[in-house]
Amino acid sequence: MNIPFFYSAELHASDTDHVLDEAASRHCVQVLRRAVGDPVALTDGKGACVRGVITVADKRKCKVSFTAMDYQERPAPRLGIGIGFTKQSARMEWFVEKATEIGISDIYPLDCARGERARINYQRLDHVLIAAMLQSQRVYLPKLHPPQTMPQMLEEGSHYRRRFIAHCIAGPKVSLPAALPPAEDVLVLIGPEGDFVPEEIALAQAGEFLPLSLGESRLRTETAGVVAVALMQAAQR
Repeated sequence: MNIPFFYSAELHASDTDHVLDEAASRHCVQVLRRAVGDPVALTDGKGACVRGVITVADKRKCKVSFTAMDYQERPAPRLGIGIGFTKQSARMEWFVEKATEIGISDIYPLDCARGERARINYQRLDHVLIAAMLQSQRVYLPKLHPPQTMPQMLEEGSHYRRRFIAHCIAGPKVSLPAALPPAEDVLVLIGPEGDFVPEEIALAQAGEFLPLSLGESRLRTETAGVVAVALMQAAQR
């Protein structure tokens, strides 16, 4: 039997039990039909991995008694991606979901000249992040940052050892994972629909971001983002 995996931001080493929130309780008891004595697992998205058994199978307040708790080290290196959000929110939700499943650490929405400046629904994206983390059996939740202008992104990029900007303008470019040694923090910038403007590319390159190729095909923003995350992850193996 597969062990159900749930998320709670509030798990502590001193805890001996935990009550799932109403949505998780309903899913556990009504949808998955778990009963008293059945095993479950929980994480706080910050490295905790808890094993337990159901002691109260209530669809509103399902209670779990802990049998074991351990902590996993945060995955290294740090993998970040800055991406111009698109008008269609479903496409960005798809990107956030797949990037989380693959193993991204940080996601930075970019406020670009050609980007979509519509308000980002962070509550909705948080739900997508959590569901994708649980689906992929991970115990670290990626950090979704506030929107970044290009100057702000360059400042944030200074914390990464390797920095790249993917764009469609012709010229010399490096490729991943050939340009990426293992075990080094990496940040890749992906432009919005319509790509980065030349001024943004020049600014990034002045900040030591290397121009990056993701292949011969012209990719949609969210597809390019997923390809970049997959290549970053592959380079670490």
